[in-house]
Amino acid sequence: MFGKTKGFLAILLAVLFAAMSTGTTCFAEESQFSKAQRFISDMAETDSEQPERTIISVHTGDDYSAILYDDGTVSTFGSNEFGQLGLGLPMSANTKVNVPTDIGSLTDVETLNVGSSHVFAIGKDGSVWAWGRGYRGKLGDETETNRNTPKLIQLGDFKVISAGYCHSAVVKNDGTVWCWGNNRSGQLGNGKIGSFSAPPEFKPVQALDLTNVKDVFAGQTFTFALGNSGELFGWGRNIGGELGLEEQKNIANPTKIISDVKKIASSSSHIAHAFAFKNDGSIWVWGNNHAGQFGDGQSGDEIITPIQIEELEGMAEITPGRYHTVALKEDGTVWAWGKNDVGQLGDGTLEDSTVPVQVVGLSDIVSISTGLYHTIALAGDGTVWSWGDNSSGQLGDGTNENRNSPVRIMGPSLEVDKTDLQAEVDGVSYLERADYTEDSWEALIEALEDAHAVLGDEEATQETVDNALEALKGAIRGLVHRDTPTSKYELEVEDSDDYEKQATEAGIMLMLKQNVTGFKHFGAVVRATDERLGQLEVVFTHLRNYIQRGLNSIQADYDADMINAKAGFNTEPGDVIKIYMVDELTNETDRNPIILK
Repeated sequence: MFGKTKGFLAILLAVLFAAMSTGTTCFAEESQFSKAQRFISDMAETDSEQPERTIISVHTGDDYSAILYDDGTVSTFGSNEFGQLGLGLPMSANTKVNVPTDIGSLTDVETLNVGSSHVFAIGKDGSVWAWGRGYRGKLGDETETNRNTPKLIQLGDFKVISAGYCHSAVVKNDGTVWCWGNNRSGQLGNGKIGSFSAPPEFKPVQALDLTNVKDVFAGQTFTFALGNSGELFGWGRNIGGELGLEEQKNIANPTKIISDVKKIASSSSHIAHAFAFKNDGSIWVWGNNHAGQFGDGQSGDEIITPIQIEELEGMAEITPGRYHTVALKEDGTVWAWGKNDVGQLGDGTLEDSTVPVQVVGLSDIVSISTGLYHTIALAGDGTVWSWGDNSSGQLGDGTNENRNSPVRIMGPSLEVDKTDLQAEVDGVSYLERADYTEDSWEALIEALEDAHAVLGDEEATQETVDNALEALKGAIRGLVHRDTPTSKYELEVEDSDDYEKQATEAGIMLMLKQNVTGFKHFGAVVRATDERLGQLEVVFTHLRNYIQRGLNSIQADYDADMINAKAGFNTEPGDVIKIYMVDELTNETDRNPIILK
């Protein structure tokens, strides 16, 4: 599992990020700092030349994240307070990496299990590697030492492993459950409840009276085990209803909670709530609901025993955070509810919700993982998205800014078609502000500015482009014409092989054909339909690529029966000549959209 390391790059990244977050100077001279930045840039360019990897799974701990690739490599980002990034970096609260960075020493990893502050990597050869916080012996290396690089540990044969808060658990191939680490709440399930002064269990101990188990989950101070028959068992802390059992006390022996369960979802947070998916499609919940994290429209005290939440039916996956919950629907959309003070609901707001709200901008999501206050999502196209708390760089977007809507951080380049949006933006150039009311014109300008921003955004998704297009079309449809007097003249332009004619609200447009080039004259005839003193101005505007290249205006007596106007421009194929009229006396722009024959 071990290959060539990129530890130097990782160290430089972490040092630079720590400097930016703490305001300290990491290098004595500016030139040294610049050299380090150039080194990182060079390494990034080198990495970008490597064959593109496919992302297999995404994972989250309390304030960090991890990604597993199809080539068996792993990248991590976020806090490295206890070495949980595995990059060999200094273990400090100020060591933060805000972009996915490879653990260069790891290869051939088949599965990952990420806990509150420690990680297990299972190799394709069955080997187990652990790193991160070693408090109470939870790494399984028979010490309490924090590890900032992967360490090989010996666990024997097993089929499932789970990293909790201060303990860990496995399901062995024979269906028994074994746990090690902290046992102060009875979370090891061996019939004992430890004390603060008692040493931890450094070696795995068997949870009593459990066989035929297929899955295990190690939480903060409790453990769940799911049997092959669908029976769910729990042990450890139940003071706040964490286990879903009536007795609010620490429970040292595995105890049945509920039957006919297909899978379980909980959190390694101190404030815990849990969801059980039953085989009939129903979803049951228990534990803490202070912030409405059940999703049933209610909030309040703990729910001690499981209750069914009909509002959640149709959810394919649920990942609880500390005071919120995120869920993946069967249609690939993502929904969230509960507390939203750092944007962890991903709905574009900071407003709490006791019912599911849709995470904006996401579709075709195949898996999600939620930490204390942030979520990572993997889409079917291989892209990775994140939102919520980013104080430790756990979103992986290169910043430490919280996000209340998903930001794309990884994945293959997406083919985004902006053609229709560009065409709609170009068409707006033919509209005249004077023709429309101020309110409707301002709405158009706002939609146009948004469209320009999307066109210039290299990270824009197809959904963002399509939304901008619909908004712009809606603003155009919403334009309200000013009240104008009846036209007092008619405008006629001759037919010609040099151009195609089109009458629009902006005037008569002459679209030059591909064989037209050089200096050309264009003529128009204006016939008065009503007597009135003043001057009439016929305006010829020369456009190339929708940019005005020239303008000529011809004045004549308004009360004349006929006005012949002509203007010349140096043209190229594809240019557009726009012809319209202005009454100088009233400064009105009058147009006749009907080409006279």
